[in-house]
Amino acid sequence: MKRFWIILPAGLLAIALVASFFRIGALWGLNAWGAVAPIVALVIAIVVVPQMFVKSAPDPFRLLPRLRSRAARYAAVAAASALILWLLRSRTELWGERFSLSAALETGAYRPDAPLGTFIQHAIYRFMNGIFLTDADSILTFFSICAGAVYALLALRAAELLFDGRETSDAERPAAAVLLSGGFVALFFGAGGTVQIAIVAALGFITESIRFLRGRCPLALPAVLLAAAILSHFSAAFLVPAFIYLLVRGARAPASRKQSLVAGALFALCLAAAEIVFAAIAKRSGGAQSITLGMRLSFDRHALANVVNALLIAGPASIAAILLLAAGLRKRTQDAPSGAAPGEIAFLKTCALSALAACVLGANLVDGGLGWHMLAVTGPALSIYALRELPRKLAPAEHLGRAILALFLAGLFLAIPLVLVDVSPRLAERRLFELDLAPGRAEMIIADFALERGDLEKARTRYLASTEKDPSNALAKSRLGRIAMKREEYPEAITHFLDAHDLKPDGARERYDLADALIANRWYPEAIAQLETLTVAHPESVAFWKRLGFALNNGNRYERAVAAYETALALEPRDEQNVKNLVSALLNRGAELQTANRIDDARALYDRAIATFPDDWRAYNNLATIEMKQGRNEKARELLEGALTSYPYESSLHFNMGIVLDRLGRYKEALHHMRLARDFNPVYSAATAHIERLEKQLGIWYPSQRDSQRSPLNNP
Repeated sequence: MKRFWIILPAGLLAIALVASFFRIGALWGLNAWGAVAPIVALVIAIVVVPQMFVKSAPDPFRLLPRLRSRAARYAAVAAASALILWLLRSRTELWGERFSLSAALETGAYRPDAPLGTFIQHAIYRFMNGIFLTDADSILTFFSICAGAVYALLALRAAELLFDGRETSDAERPAAAVLLSGGFVALFFGAGGTVQIAIVAALGFITESIRFLRGRCPLALPAVLLAAAILSHFSAAFLVPAFIYLLVRGARAPASRKQSLVAGALFALCLAAAEIVFAAIAKRSGGAQSITLGMRLSFDRHALANVVNALLIAGPASIAAILLLAAGLRKRTQDAPSGAAPGEIAFLKTCALSALAACVLGANLVDGGLGWHMLAVTGPALSIYALRELPRKLAPAEHLGRAILALFLAGLFLAIPLVLVDVSPRLAERRLFELDLAPGRAEMIIADFALERGDLEKARTRYLASTEKDPSNALAKSRLGRIAMKREEYPEAITHFLDAHDLKPDGARERYDLADALIANRWYPEAIAQLETLTVAHPESVAFWKRLGFALNNGNRYERAVAAYETALALEPRDEQNVKNLVSALLNRGAELQTANRIDDARALYDRAIATFPDDWRAYNNLATIEMKQGRNEKARELLEGALTSYPYESSLHFNMGIVLDRLGRYKEALHHMRLARDFNPVYSAATAHIERLEKQLGIWYPSQRDSQRSPLNNP
């Protein structure tokens, strides 16, 4: 039995090596080494495996100085962790939630499955971006490093709680290392996401719950930590049964009954408050609906692989936890470990059972290894249970220390390739191609990543490769169209958007993108037809009505453009852009009527434009032209004078004012405004001819010298 707990992790290493050499695409969790050169895995295994079987377990931490001050010890761990995490930070995270979260931070969107985690990182992003102009990707890395340092401190604290007896004190630091190296916790190395907050909060919840059972803290603290874990990532909801156990146990004791009631109410209040705030900020519900594991049984051909992947996310401790749960309390070498409180083992067992149930029921969410973050929170629950139960099976402390060290080495061996793959773009892409994914999906992930980084050529190449493997991939067609739009290759964009629309004829996004490309290519009638279909199907969409108004306005359908912009303004009356859009259509329609000599109708539209948006100078200018045409020059002058008060640098206003003053016989003033009109618009202004005429009329005109007679000193 003592040898078994050392052979077990060594067996995991052997399986990982076999998978690296012979079954590259079989199991993603075991086979992260498959993307790295097998010789590297073999060399590291030769170094690591013998360490598990030495007679006296070496202490890999013996070179670290022993600090008497707990604060100094914690500070040293935090500093070392931050340094290591920064050196190994992620640069090419192509799976998990980093990509979607990065986009969410930049757009201000909130993920309903992680409202608290998104909000915290979004707030940091807004603050840091405002001061240092950094991007969301850097914020994710920075935040992940900070979360990893906090997790290191909590791991040390948990190990101190689990091994606070003298006979097991030598296992304390290796136990903390197990929590640090277990499974996908290794992707604290700058991977980025909301799950890091949930993992930290989950470990804090378990640790503080143990302290509550030992009478060292109130139950309210674990309640708040659990609420924070669930709101940071909904997958942490598997810990709710363990929290219920704490509430029931506390309610049975008269001394802690009030604590249980307060903790339960506080937990419910935190979730309810987060739901209300999330709904107010994101303008939609979904937080409470997403606080569920959302797991379902999967019986397809990938079911077994998905379950194994899910268990490996928690690291070797998950296998140890399964064996310990199966063994129960039979053949134990000693009773409960020293320092254990009544109910402590039952609480940890509840955490472990819930975590295993989450791994099995939610295995399909791992999605071939891409969705590792969905079950990463189970790692601390399984690791702490295994570390707490091992003393029951192994005595004396020498055997326990060797077993813990073996688990640590196995976890480290499985974590190394994850870090290597995460750091190297070449290895990351190779790993994606080896996963058992749907045809073309690996190319899509790489293309999305390249598109986010602005590498349009690489993104285009990968999207094309994805469509070759999966001709029904409408999303890839749409992305190719957007790349063509960025390159201003509008006919090619139309072709790609047409393909996407044919694949998804009912897709609103595909039709909208097609209309955008048609507008960019100035094919307004075709764009109008697409947008009218969208507004019929989605009459509540402001974006569709605004885009339809734009196409109609630029396609010289001004009367219909006015109607479209009126609908958009009615749906969103507080948006000033909707007001300006409507005024633009009103002015264009008014100019059209004015050209057709329907003066009264044009005047009515100009008056309406002024009433809608008084600060637009064009309506005053157009009304002035009507007054000038009808011979009411003084009225025109008043209109232009009022407009110039707000827009003194507008060339058209000065030009018309010059015409009006010229007609009124005020030639000097007319010349002044004509010169201003020319100065404010020297390229396109028609004022030059009028200036010469007015100067001749005033007797101040002098013929210009020829270019050949000018002095070079006068040249600009």
